[in-house]
Amino acid sequence: RRKIAEMENVQVVVFVILPLVYLFMKNLSNKIVALAGVAESLSDGDFDIKNDIKGNDEIGLLANSMRRLQRSLKLAKDMLEK
Repeated sequence: RRKIAEMENVQVVVFVILPLVYLFMKNLSNKIVALAGVAESLSDGDFDIKNDIKGNDEIGLLANSMRRLQRSLKLAKDMLEK
C-alpha cells in the first residue's frame, strides 16, 4: 500500500508539477531573451526599440530599468545632436 502511494506521488510530480515548471521556465527564458535583444539594440544605438516586458518580479524590474536607461540614452543622444 505504501509503494502505491509513493508511485502516485511520483505520477503527480511527473504529470502535474513538471509541466508547470517547464511552462514557468519557458516564460522566464523568453523574457530574458527578449531583454537581451533590447540590450543589443540599445548597444547598436537603436533607442526606439520596443520594450514591452511587464511583471512584478525581478525580470519586470530589469525591464523597467532598461526602459529608464533607454530614455536617458535617447535624451543624451538628442541633446548631443542639437
